[in-house]
Amino acid sequence: NDFMRFVHLTDSHLTYANQRIYNIPIREVHLRIVDEINKLNQDIEFVIHTGDISDDGSAESYTTAVEIFSMINRSVYWIAGNHDKINSVLNFKNGKNIKSDKYFSINVS
Repeated sequence: NDFMRFVHLTDSHLTYANQRIYNIPIREVHLRIVDEINKLNQDIEFVIHTGDISDDGSAESYTTAVEIFSMINRSVYWIAGNHDKINSVLNFKNGKNIKSDKYFSINVS
């Protein structure tokens, strides 16, 4: 197979607990997204989240993100967006599937 398949997420704008943004239940929406990712039958190599993981940069929002994205059965790479705090993004990993760094490179064979 000459293709690399991955899932791209962006602009989650997660908050703490079950807070809503514009009356949208952000946490519940992301739980559904995770469920759909886990149902994919294709050979998905990884998930990349390209920023705005948090809406407010709070530690609580990244705790929520780790809780939700830890349920994905593939590696998750995330990088900071303009709503994120870079140190928070770098520090909130789970040692299992969530990876975070300032730069990523992935070898494709």
